[in-house]
Amino acid sequence: IQRIRHEAKQAIKKVLDQLTNKDKFGVVTFAKSAKVVVELAFVTPQAKVDAINRVNKISAKGPTNLQAGIQKAAILLTQELDRENRLIIITDANANRGEYSPLGLAQIIADFSTQTNPIFTTVIGVGLNFNTQLTDKILQTRGANYFSVYSPAELRSKLDKEFDFLVTPLAYDFQLQIEKFSLIGKNGWKIIQVIGVPSANQDFTVDDTVIFNVNTLFPSLTTSEGSKGAIILIQLQPKS
Repeated sequence: IQRIRHEAKQAIKKVLDQLTNKDKFGVVTFAKSAKVVVELAFVTPQAKVDAINRVNKISAKGPTNLQAGIQKAAILLTQELDRENRLIIITDANANRGEYSPLGLAQIIADFSTQTNPIFTTVIGVGLNFNTQLTDKILQTRGANYFSVYSPAELRSKLDKEFDFLVTPLAYDFQLQIEKFSLIGKNGWKIIQVIGVPSANQDFTVDDTVIFNVNTLFPSLTTSEGSKGAIILIQLQPKS
């Protein structure tokens, strides 16, 4: 708990470093219940100092009510009109109070993304205990994404060099379709499964045509070593 608390504080500070005075920022903590630690306000130099001072005083104890934290933060963001609102959740995702099933939490996040004034979500999973069922559901939610970190250095790097890529969607409602005639070989090919998109294997159509949708695409950082990002694999089998 102490390690997660420390990493969460460092993450909050890194987020503040990426924001300008045109952005608004607030902090909500959640244990048995949720609490507004930093009220939503423009990121002025003084506001940054005040926010860091308040963040440094955060203590971690008791159960984890992730639902309460999400809903408390959403109340703050719902008041913000005419701007894109993004909720960044820093957690090990091991909620044990309130609604804590992967499906239930994902539905809360999805509901906020489709309301009149949408709130999109980025989830930062800290440590090895991140709930993979929850992440699969998050990936099916419009405007939402997640990543996991396993060390303070990795967390700092993500929120420094890759921050804009994490919170700036590139495209919505992306659809990939593979026609059967594009797979014709000597004897033809059969598509067995698609790996890399949670809903892909439910989107097959007849005659070996694959159609699957990705709710949101995010850009990836490109360096001399290449581009980081997801990989979609399609397993094929020769037809007899």
